[in-house]
Amino acid sequence: MATPTASRPQNRWLLAGILGILTALGLGTKRYHGPLESWVQHHLGDVLVMIFLIGVARWLWPRRSAGVLSAWVMAIAIGIELLQLWHPPMLQAIRATFLGQIIFGSYFDWWDFVHYGLGALLGYGGLRWLDRWGQEQPRVAPPDRPSIDQ
Repeated sequence: MATPTASRPQNRWLLAGILGILTALGLGTKRYHGPLESWVQHHLGDVLVMIFLIGVARWLWPRRSAGVLSAWVMAIAIGIELLQLWHPPMLQAIRATFLGQIIFGSYFDWWDFVHYGLGALLGYGGLRWLDRWGQEQPRVAPPDRPSIDQ
């Protein structure tokens, strides 16, 4: 099992770049016009935000495993989605703000769980890839020569 390596400077820079790209893509989904327009505008953002939040979690807790981070982000997303079924005045006032709308949403949709799950799987896979990226691979000598590392 690969150990988390996001604390390495080169991996943190790579993660920062990926988070920047995800931010741009996520914002772009709201302005997209073309094939699958409705799905891109309403659901692709859910996938991207899950990947983004898992990346942010890795940035904040670089030594936690990809599985733990992905599971926690998924659990929080499910909790927030379920909060959309509850409409107390205080929560409605928060939802009336731009930031409240982005964080808490406005309506419950079962399909969001599917897209959160897809995003969590992709985020998990991305962290596993990042964990392996940059790790030194053992150099192997041809069979007729002694090992390069010896």
